[in-house]
Amino acid sequence: MYRQALTIEPDNALALNALGTLKAVAGHNSEAEKYYRQALRSDPTLVAARHDLAVLLADEGKRSDEAIALWNDNLAREPNHLPSRLGLARTLAQLNRPMSRRRNRKRSFSAAGERGRAAGVGRRVREGR
Repeated sequence: MYRQALTIEPDNALALNALGTLKAVAGHNSEAEKYYRQALRSDPTLVAARHDLAVLLADEGKRSDEAIALWNDNLAREPNHLPSRLGLARTLAQLNRPMSRRRNRKRSFSAAGERGRAAGVGRRVREGR
């Protein structure tokens, strides 16, 4: 089906990315990488292709720095892209590298805010408000 789509529209980034995923699942990593990179050439804004390529590179263990750069690019484009956040955090942890201070600070302020709001709700419930 994806190959058929590519005969009609050879630069269809979604079809190229899907073929990359099929190749990766089948264990054909070099072919998967080729399709992911081709998808990104067709549509440089395709977050899914950048993430999928980063996962492939990180899982190989040899090109973690490139994977980190891809995830950082995704997060610059879409700061709330959870798969990229998780992939980046996992890879950095495997390499014993800390997340950037800015991200840690933002996350810790957010967590502190959530705890503060939760504590305030609990206090109001106890006080019957």
